[in-house]
Amino acid sequence: ALGITDVKTFAMTAGFDNGNWMTAAMLEAPGPRKGLLAVIEPKPLDPALLARIPASATSVSVTNFDAALLFDTIAAAMKATPESDDVFHKAAGLATLGLGRNFRRQILGPLGSQWVTYTDADSHGIVLLNHPNNADDASDSMVSAAFGLINLANSQLSGPHKKPVVNADQKRVKGVELTSAVTTVASPSFAVKNKILYMGLMPDAVVAAANLPGVEGDHDILHSDAFMAAAKRVGAGDMLSFEFCDVQRTAPDAYKNFPAESTQLHDLFKQFDLEFPTIEFPPLDQMQGHLSPAFSASWSDANGIYFKSVSPFPGCSVLMGDPQKLLVGLSTATGIAE
Repeated sequence: ALGITDVKTFAMTAGFDNGNWMTAAMLEAPGPRKGLLAVIEPKPLDPALLARIPASATSVSVTNFDAALLFDTIAAAMKATPESDDVFHKAAGLATLGLGRNFRRQILGPLGSQWVTYTDADSHGIVLLNHPNNADDASDSMVSAAFGLINLANSQLSGPHKKPVVNADQKRVKGVELTSAVTTVASPSFAVKNKILYMGLMPDAVVAAANLPGVEGDHDILHSDAFMAAAKRVGAGDMLSFEFCDVQRTAPDAYKNFPAESTQLHDLFKQFDLEFPTIEFPPLDQMQGHLSPAFSASWSDANGIYFKSVSPFPGCSVLMGDPQKLLVGLSTATGIAE
């Protein structure tokens, strides 16, 4: 049911290539792929999502993840025994109860299978985009899920005086119907506009993304000079998903922010009697001439799924200012410390 038995071979290699760090991998799994492989199967880039990515974006990620299919795959696998099947359906039932909508049919079902994240100098933070199968149903279910999660968080985290730690906020901002979960640290928000779902850690980021004018095909991120040069360097086939970071543009902010971020990681690791290594970079003016864009792409054919990436040095996109990668890196570090 999970499709694991269809995997024949996995191979990966990495090394320096003409002054850059390059990786390549191949997962041999003949089609048609099912189960977990179908959940992440690369699909053609959605023009509606590409049109929402500004060509000036400093980092972009387009990935394929079919949440509804993942649910169905796990459900099929859990039917292996009555006990596991019962546990799975009880868990799904609890999720439905807490979110106020049927978890599979109303929460996961309307979502599209392709996801875009990007950052831009004017975007006020990371933005996550999805092209739902049914935008109206997705909006309705997301609102219900947001209130369900907020109520759950307050019931578990409120102090002795039962003062809410998370507050729900719904308002119209610059023509965007915004729903937010307001906390002292961030205010995760989402909105649906023109059949596209926008999500971000701050309301301003969502509003800015939703109100950007659409980008014509000849001017989208795929046609920017930096992107085309990086894609040519990788030499991917019919690219179906990708990650791109214009390191030369993100590096200045990375240099300014890294001391504070490094201190935070040092303090976090110290709480668990672990030591975070000190990382020192050469002066920025010495680095700039060596910072080509970081780029990775994946594609597939009847034989399997392929991946290839190139960057100035290993770990470049985490260390040199791609907020998406940094967020993942901090989350991973926190998990390791715990």
